[in-house]
Amino acid sequence: MHALGRNDERFRGLFDDHPVPMYIFDREMLRFLAVNAAAIQQYGYTESEFLSMTTVRAIRTSSEAARLESHLQRSDLVPRGRTMAGVWHHRRKDGSTIRADISYHALNFSRAARRSSGSPTTSPSRSTPKPRRSVRTRCSKR
Repeated sequence: MHALGRNDERFRGLFDDHPVPMYIFDREMLRFLAVNAAAIQQYGYTESEFLSMTTVRAIRTSSEAARLESHLQRSDLVPRGRTMAGVWHHRRKDGSTIRADISYHALNFSRAARRSSGSPTTSPSRSTPKPRRSVRTRCSKR
């Protein structure tokens, strides 16, 4: 039991301090369960604002709502491992949009959940994601 606690602490430390914006959301309800410091900086929302959003759709542009549903249904077929979701348009708190190269990882976070990471990108949109190197951004610690 003590080892499980240490693993949770290590995961939380890696998640919180990772330079790429990440969030964990409940797969069934699509609510944010956790966000890291890089996501807070990138999107402009506080942690409590993220966690009070009723759905992850709140950071998506309205034109990508159907794409999100379709993608999540397909990613449910891959219970473990990484799903490369491609480039998406996300909305910041100030209303501006960013392009992010998104990947999902299934995990158990007291319930079925997905960890999403999204590296900001400036490359043109593609309907079919191609292999590419990750773009890393650094953020200062809170």
